[in-house]
Amino acid sequence: NAVERTITVLRPLAGNIDFHARFPSIQKVVVDDDIKVLDVELLVDNSSVEILAQNGTIAFTNQIFPVDTRNILSITSERNIKIIEATFSEITE
Repeated sequence: NAVERTITVLRPLAGNIDFHARFPSIQKVVVDDDIKVLDVELLVDNSSVEILAQNGTIAFTNQIFPVDTRNILSITSERNIKIIEATFSEITE
């Protein structure tokens, strides 16, 4: 959220969440005011998502249980945020 200067993880959208009442939590961290360009790295596999920002000073690791097996990544914002660069790499065994 650019106005609140936060990064938020919405675990209620993490697929199958009905196995425990506390699993669908919402995680939020405030980004320092002096940061103008936010460097974010996303690591996603079949059952986890890691979000690393500002060289790892902000980090989220979340287990997910997708109900859909399609490979779709969606990045949303409530404000006009510009993605300067995006690189996608497939990691194979």
